[in-house]
Amino acid sequence: MQVKYLDAALAQTLTWIWLVVLAAGGVAWLIHRYWRARHPIPRPEPVLSYSQRLQQRLAKSQVVNKRRDPKRPSTSHRQRDR
Repeated sequence: MQVKYLDAALAQTLTWIWLVVLAAGGVAWLIHRYWRARHPIPRPEPVLSYSQRLQQRLAKSQVVNKRRDPKRPSTSHRQRDR
């Protein structure tokens, strides 16, 4: 049985096509790296620990309590009219 080889012109054409595909991929990769270097991905904010979140909540409630007028009576403990 005789082994049939590809035509030399066809083999050369296929080789050039593959080289163009590889070169286009390399150029696309370089463009992507160039663009990513100038547009970095924003870093997510770090997750605070429980004690830090608690400290912020307590500080926030203290600020709210300081805003209340001390001369005005509290509305949460009103006595009912009899």
